[in-house]
This record gives sequence, structure tokens and C-alpha cells, in this order.
Amino acid sequence: MGRHNHEEITQVICADFPALSDFLAEKPLVMGKERITLDATAYGYIGNFLQPC
Repeated sequence: MGRHNHEEITQVICADFPALSDFLAEKPLVMGKERITLDATAYGYIGNFLQPC
């Protein structure tokens, strides 16, 4: 992401949100009811986007 400016990064992330939402549908977690590393990773990225340092 270092080669992209702030606006481009925002566009990439905002395009990913609908894809993640479609994938999760009604599931609370990626694998349903069991937490996996991908859940924590997604949480971290989303959290940083919503509340940047």
C-alpha cells in the first residue's frame, strides 16, 4: 500500500467492505461459529480504517 496515496487506499478498502459483507452474509465469523486467524486479521484492518492512529 506504500505506493498509493491516502485517497487510493480509502478506495481499495471501501471496495473490500461489500465483498467481505457478501462473503459473511449472516455468519458472525468467517468459518461460522469458530474464530480463526482471518477473523482477527479482518477485525484489525477494519478497526484501523475506522479509527486510524
